[in-house]
Amino acid sequence: MMNAEFRAPPSPSRVAPSLPAGAGETPLPLGEGGEEAARSADGAAAPLGLAALATPEPWYAAGLGFSCQPGCTACCTGEPGYVWVDEGELAALAAATGLAPDEFRRRYVRRTPYGESITERANGDCILLGAEGCTVYAARPRQCRSFPFWDEHLRTEADWARLAARCPGANQGRRWSCAEVEEARG
Repeated sequence: MMNAEFRAPPSPSRVAPSLPAGAGETPLPLGEGGEEAARSADGAAAPLGLAALATPEPWYAAGLGFSCQPGCTACCTGEPGYVWVDEGELAALAAATGLAPDEFRRRYVRRTPYGESITERANGDCILLGAEGCTVYAARPRQCRSFPFWDEHLRTEADWARLAARCPGANQGRRWSCAEVEEARG
């Protein structure tokens, strides 16, 4: 699977961005409005408004191209990984396969110290991958639905380029707005 690195189960909250350089250091003098001041190259103080404290736009602020390509199963095959599932996803997957939830869990899920994950074949392919693609596509877990918009692919443009080198759908087809990418990330 494409998620070869260990990925802890998704949590309801996201990790806060790191503090900007210099955070925690002695503040600059206050400007007339009470806000801290920044110094330009010539040493002149310029007040920082609230906008300066806002989180900077991500590198993909203009959006990203992505569309699954017909016949591609690259994200479901290859090196081992984890596809985390919760109870709601297990119930939906069980229904999609016509199995009772306990039977689905017994056949297709492994328990880890961090949660439950879909089982893989010996070659790393997802156990739910069939000859025509995902056998449970309409009920696939959130982790699968959110691909390729995972943190590990969106940290930098270089991370996205590494993904694009092995994912034929990256930079292709539909243009996802920044807001849509963030929504897909969860």
